[in-house]
Amino acid sequence: MQQRLERLVNLVQPLLFLLIGGEILLVYLQILLPLYQSFGG
Repeated sequence: MQQRLERLVNLVQPLLFLLIGGEILLVYLQILLPLYQSFGG
């Protein structure tokens, strides 16, 4: 049982990191892109 749980955590952890990283990236883009465009234009 413990081994199965650990394997599941090892599988899920990178996916979670990817999801969280993607969310943060999207938020950054939503904040930075308008700023960048206002500076550029």
